[in-house]
Amino acid sequence: MPTLTLRLDDETLAVLREQAELEHRSMNDVTVLAIRDRAAATGRRAERSTIIGGLIEQNRELLDRLSK
Repeated sequence: MPTLTLRLDDETLAVLREQAELEHRSMNDVTVLAIRDRAAATGRRAERSTIIGGLIEQNRELLDRLSK
């Protein structure tokens, strides 16, 4: 498995260490989960934007009438 070195300031490292202790996980596991959560949230945001854009386009005429 590849490795990655992170440079964290003391405050961030303390937060990571505390979170790992609270979750009874390793700091590595907490970091991996945070990365996955962030990536998933980004994907969901993009999906929502696509859906909302489609709804706006489908209802353009109605939205125009309501705005007057």
